[in-house]
Amino acid sequence: IDWSTDCPASGFVDISTTGTNTNTTDDSEFGMALPFPLLYQGTLINDITIGNNGGVVLGTQTAQVGYTMAAGNGLYPYVQDMNTPYDGVYYQTLGTAPNRKFVVMWSDVAHFFSSLGTDGATFELIIDEATNEIYYVYEDVNHDNASYNNGADAEIGVRGTQNINVSMNNPAYLQENSCVHFYYTDCPKPQNFVTTFLGPDEIQFGWTAGFSNETNWIIE
Repeated sequence: IDWSTDCPASGFVDISTTGTNTNTTDDSEFGMALPFPLLYQGTLINDITIGNNGGVVLGTQTAQVGYTMAAGNGLYPYVQDMNTPYDGVYYQTLGTAPNRKFVVMWSDVAHFFSSLGTDGATFELIIDEATNEIYYVYEDVNHDNASYNNGADAEIGVRGTQNINVSMNNPAYLQENSCVHFYYTDCPKPQNFVTTFLGPDEIQFGWTAGFSNETNWIIE
């Protein structure tokens, strides 16, 4: 799995008036079956747990979503200690098979330690049925408090056999970007690829293996 700052062609999709409200409250979760299977880091996922705290645990309907990214398969667009939403946490399936998109939207969810009446965050994750791509899209990450604005107290990333930390309690990423895009590539990505020996009839290379564990090459 790889990631970029790309946004989906649809941009932010507001489902607050069309989606189903999970009615989550402080520190609560909502379990459900996905409308289509998700192949995530080699595992077929059929069930999820949506957490009010800004994360989704994959492969179960009965998980707990805490304030940080936990070990195991999980998607974490904006996980931190969140309060009962001013609006709600919604889900909706858009489109028709085999090109559906499943959207979870956290709408106006305040940080737990924000004073009541302050601005909440609005963001979503989108899962693409056809490609298994995953997007995090941020519409509003202003809490009216510099300690929490732009993810200053949030973790953003994924967990699984491969962990990715996009941002860890740092506002810099969301000050510059409004999306995270996770996708799969078939091409190996070794690091530090260098020529270690070059002779008249022989050449040797060295490299640091990437996520695909590229320990051997065949050159034709």
